[in-house]
Amino acid sequence: TITATNTGGSTTAAMNISVVSAYTAWAEQYNLIQSPEEDSDGDGNANYFEFIAGLDPKNASSVFTLRIAPVSDPVNQMLITFKPIVSGRIYTLKSSDSLAPGSWTTLSGNTSSDLGSERSVLDATAAGARRFYRVEIHYP
Repeated sequence: TITATNTGGSTTAAMNISVVSAYTAWAEQYNLIQSPEEDSDGDGNANYFEFIAGLDPKNASSVFTLRIAPVSDPVNQMLITFKPIVSGRIYTLKSSDSLAPGSWTTLSGNTSSDLGSERSVLDATAAGARRFYRVEIHYP
């Protein structure tokens, strides 16, 4: 119950307050009826991933993309480009020479640049037979 008082008197009113998670508030904004594990737009990404990545869960063309391309000069470098980058998210590019658990390390010694909602990262140490990349997205 809330009571407001001033020189003209006072009045009371009942108020209900609900605290919801950031995901729930986001899902309500899109009127999602499916769970976080389901895929509302059929694009192959779970609703929760679309929340974390800042995508539109009702638009199958709203997807997170990652491209990897070799750099011809100088050799042994790779250009990793991903989008969209969204305000309020933290992106960590990791690499590994194998897919073994625990082998991923944060890519260091690289240069990155943003153009609109796209980020490009140059891996200057991509020498070797193969290298795998992944982007971790954190929504604080």
